[in-house]
Amino acid sequence: MNGPVRTTAVWVPDWPVVAAMAVAGVPVHSPAAVHDGRRVVATSATARTHGVRRGMRRRAAQGCCPQLVLLPADEGRDQV
Repeated sequence: MNGPVRTTAVWVPDWPVVAAMAVAGVPVHSPAAVHDGRRVVATSATARTHGVRRGMRRRAAQGCCPQLVLLPADEGRDQV
């Protein structure tokens, strides 16, 4: 079958935190965030319900949600 090549693009805004949680074995419903060393770059839905937002400093995020699991960013893992 020779036809036009089809390409699909999927945008998953929470991918960095979903992938990091899977690699680290963090339960799916845990509040978690990926950080770049200083600031939060991605959050789980549960973390967002506690007020954690992208761009927050790590300490501020932990202040909003003391049980927050902080996971390091990994460019290789985060960009599929």
